[in-house]
Amino acid sequence: MAKHAELIARLPKAELHLHIEGSFEPEMMLALAERNRIDIPFKTLEDAKAAYAFSNLQEFLDLYYQGMNVLRTEQDFFDLTWAYLEKAAAQNVVHAEIFFDPQGHTARGVAFETVVDGISRALDQGREKERHTLHNVLYTAATESGNTTAAMFLLKARHGYREGDQNEQANRVNIVFQLPGAMKLDQFKVIQNDPDNQVKQLSKSTAIPARRA
Repeated sequence: MAKHAELIARLPKAELHLHIEGSFEPEMMLALAERNRIDIPFKTLEDAKAAYAFSNLQEFLDLYYQGMNVLRTEQDFFDLTWAYLEKAAAQNVVHAEIFFDPQGHTARGVAFETVVDGISRALDQGREKERHTLHNVLYTAATESGNTTAAMFLLKARHGYREGDQNEQANRVNIVFQLPGAMKLDQFKVIQNDPDNQVKQLSKSTAIPARRA
């Protein structure tokens, strides 16, 4: 069972037709209700968690609209969306189709722009965080492991490098990665025994032209 759980955790996942308002966790519902001074029928976290044990569609919809009612500001929509993105990332969700209910908010006097701006800001921040994470992984693989494939992906992703585009020399810079060179077995044993002092002596510099971003 534990082996299956580990496998499921590692598998890439897609989440289709997700209504973001339905992703409310009880802790956030209570926090936003308190922040916006909205009365809800749940006085304690235990009460809210008990309501999440719904047994039919109507009970779910009642809970859904209670959560929707505490969303009032752009920050509320940002916080809700960001909480979902963090949980989705932790569960290895690689594709999500996110929906929201505009009329359910505008009917309560919440401007359409408030909803869109909060959700969009969270999605933009999520993409930027993912981009930085990818760049860091590629940089580590290129500079510490000598992975030339990672180096090329990094140049393409961060610096706009395009293979075969050698005409715009004025717009190019040299990016230098320290990639381990070929070595004999005795040299390799030296590195294994004293990596900090020897690795630089046994490496070579490879300059790869890259296009400025």
